[in-house]
Amino acid sequence: MRLARVAGALLLAVLLLGLPGTALASLSWSSPVVLASGGALNGVACPSVSQCTAVGDGQEVTFDPSSSATLATFPIGSDDYAVACPSVTQCTAVGQEGLEEVTFDPLSPGSQTPVMIPGGADTPESIACPVVTQCTVSTDDIAVTFNPQSPTMQTDGGGDERYPYAVACPSTSQCTIVGEGGPSALETGVEATFEPTATAEPTAHTLDAVNGFNSVACPSVSQCTAVDNDGSAVTFDPAELGATGEPTAVDAGNRADAVACPATDSCVAVDASGRAIEFDPNVSGSTVEPIAGAGALHSVACPSTTECVAVDDSGNAFVGTSVSPPVGSVGGEGSGGSPQPVTPITTSTSSPTPSIGDLHVGKTFVSATMQCPGSGSCQFVLALHVTEAFKGGKLFAVSAKAKPKITKRTISVGRTTITLDPGQSEAATVDLNGTGQRLLKSRHRLPVKLTAISGTSLLSSQTVTFKAHK
Repeated sequence: MRLARVAGALLLAVLLLGLPGTALASLSWSSPVVLASGGALNGVACPSVSQCTAVGDGQEVTFDPSSSATLATFPIGSDDYAVACPSVTQCTAVGQEGLEEVTFDPLSPGSQTPVMIPGGADTPESIACPVVTQCTVSTDDIAVTFNPQSPTMQTDGGGDERYPYAVACPSTSQCTIVGEGGPSALETGVEATFEPTATAEPTAHTLDAVNGFNSVACPSVSQCTAVDNDGSAVTFDPAELGATGEPTAVDAGNRADAVACPATDSCVAVDASGRAIEFDPNVSGSTVEPIAGAGALHSVACPSTTECVAVDDSGNAFVGTSVSPPVGSVGGEGSGGSPQPVTPITTSTSSPTPSIGDLHVGKTFVSATMQCPGSGSCQFVLALHVTEAFKGGKLFAVSAKAKPKITKRTISVGRTTITLDPGQSEAATVDLNGTGQRLLKSRHRLPVKLTAISGTSLLSSQTVTFKAHK
């Protein structure tokens, strides 16, 4: 980590002006656009309203959100967590196997080889590239800034007592990271603002005394909004020494995994229950909308106030376009609306079948509503498992799906069984077992495959992601 502030008041006076905000209009979301069938998409970036790039499941896919047409796709070689596109001709993605990056032309990617970034070997969580020659990536305990056109040139800081999960850089001289923890706090939301090319460690400030942050967006150098594990948002001025802010519930009780703010009065967050949350970060109130067909949503990008794109853990993209007046009040679902039902993967039949819905991902558990039709009792099994990958006998990756490595082993990290009478509906919860909790503690971020079975029928199979809380 590095120096926390842009010191020149005159420079800040120019930068703080920003562009006048245009309130986000209420969005109507498309049906699923399949980009990576069966694989999770972890990140998306949209350098223009007609071009977005999503990464995950070992590949990148560039597409036109206005037409759902795929423009280019190519394998990257690792499950990339995040992507940033400072221009329509350049994107940089960061992957999970050590601190590696790949920079490419999203419309003509060609053959690319991931490059290790000197200065860190931890799992990358987020990347921001304000210009084509500068990117900053946050990892489990450091932030690294490098030139993606010459990745051996970089600056980095040492680790500390925090987990920086996300980074936003509204200018080349200012970045803000957010995450969890601190020297004396086990689970708090912290931010640190710094000059990315400096090397001194920045000062972290606690903005949320209860929950850690998962994502941050900075539409200007004078305003950032972070979202936390319990569906609250904190808006603050990162240029202030000792930044302060007050958590405001926008998706109460649900983990908000990503946020994008295309203007200073317009933000869209997405959560682990497949929902989009629209709000003005300067006032109270939000509109929460389940996105039909969405699983756990991992990332969102808004190239304008009238268009946003979200991606989920099943390889789908969803395009939101404006249809009505600006947001400003709590919608029909409310900030605590019911979770988005899980889309079954089994084919329908003429007779009622057991089903699963209302998926909710907690800190160390997953819950879902099991429904038994009126034709006999039903037994449901909810199971969690991960795949450990070994190279030369050494563990080097844990993921939700097996990959063609030298050695791999699937292990159970949670299981529960529930029996329901005909016509009964009941919530079932499966907790991470001791093995799962140890993996989560050591790796800080744990993608897990969740399967739901009734009898011999597979009702659902999808990836959910847990994040550690120090």
